[in-house]
Amino acid sequence: MRKILFICFLVAFVFGLNLENDKNATKFNAKDSATLNKILKYSDNNKTLDELLEFVRKNPEKINYELECSYDDRIFSHFILSYKENFDPKYDFDIKRLEKILAFKPDLNYKIDSMTPVDYLLYYLGFLDEEEVIKALKLLIENGVNLNNNFSLVHNYLNYPIDLNKFKTFVFLLDNGANTDGVLREVGGEILLFASSDNGFRMSAKEKKSDELRKFLQSDKFTKFSQEKAKFVKEILKRKKLSQINHDELELFIKVNAYIDNEMMIKILLENGLCDIDKMCEFTVSEAQKHQSNDVLRLFR
Repeated sequence: MRKILFICFLVAFVFGLNLENDKNATKFNAKDSATLNKILKYSDNNKTLDELLEFVRKNPEKINYELECSYDDRIFSHFILSYKENFDPKYDFDIKRLEKILAFKPDLNYKIDSMTPVDYLLYYLGFLDEEEVIKALKLLIENGVNLNNNFSLVHNYLNYPIDLNKFKTFVFLLDNGANTDGVLREVGGEILLFASSDNGFRMSAKEKKSDELRKFLQSDKFTKFSQEKAKFVKEILKRKKLSQINHDELELFIKVNAYIDNEMMIKILLENGLCDIDKMCEFTVSEAQKHQSNDVLRLFR
């Protein structure tokens, strides 16, 4: 999560899709709260979830009630959070439990503190089998989750599979209508992060690239990383014309890749009509000249 949030601040471009919980959402009464707090304190997650299911069976009308002092949390949240929150080895993710709680038709479009249930599920791509996450996502979609009601700090659910390099999940989300804004920005941020904090290089557009940084940017390690991220760029441009990409987002992506002399990424843009967009080719050449990025400049000769 640290890495995903770092990228958001790194690229410094904020846009808003806000989802507000119901200000008048019903809270559990004192008796129910005491019962639920006791259930949630069990050390055995299996027991917790089984008893939560039993509580909902007896009180189906309370499926969307909010728990006291829990960041607007609801019972459903624990069928996403519990199985990895404490890394309990006694609990294996069981899709059948998810199906059982979904049978009570919970509202899935709410926030838990600053994130949605889908945010948390996608975060767990780093821990769970990708196919299991996709199965769970499919269930949430079938039961009414809105993939474009994402209001958390990452702003777009596609950021998670980009960050965690889960291409199947990325395609699945696209196939199901996820917001496509910000993909180039996220990939650009990932590239900066990989070269800077992940590998210890100081990077500043105001300074000349060091010989060590230039050598790293030509290395097999960096090339492999770029190839992995290029898959996401190519896929989004199959579905969205380059001319439809937000102008500031496209300029940022060009600046990043011109600075690091990433011929591979700039070539993808050229193959998708970069020079058909007013002044974009001139802008790319100017950025490459500024940073003496000869590999990129060769593409324009």
